[in-house]
Amino acid sequence: MMRSDSSTRATTPRPRARTFRVFLSYRKDEADRAEALRRAAEQFEDVELCSLPYAEPIDRDWHETFGELIESSDGLVCLVGPTTGHSANIAWELNEAARRDLPIVLVGTASAALAAAVDVNRLDVLDDATPERVLSRLVGASG
Repeated sequence: MMRSDSSTRATTPRPRARTFRVFLSYRKDEADRAEALRRAAEQFEDVELCSLPYAEPIDRDWHETFGELIESSDGLVCLVGPTTGHSANIAWELNEAARRDLPIVLVGTASAALAAAVDVNRLDVLDDATPERVLSRLVGASG
């Protein structure tokens, strides 16, 4: 006769929450704010930021590389600074996310002007906010 031992019983692991991928769009001038957002994202077990740091070289077409990152994302955060509105690259990223109907959060005091220049349906504009609030707002907008 075999003895039943609870330590040898198979247990079904709890399913892990799906990771929410966030594309982070920013200009080099906003690198410090981007790093703060990356650190804040580490506190969210179900949030993953994806973007390429400015120091990392891109060995192929920029649009292809960033297009793939945006396509694999569930939302986009754009850190808006004084020069963001003049960036064709940022406008391309926002329009690419809008084309895929991703929720977008613009963060910064100049966000309203940028929002008016881009045709986006699912847009949220925040004045400078804590990184935790930005991520919470974006994840909440996806539902």
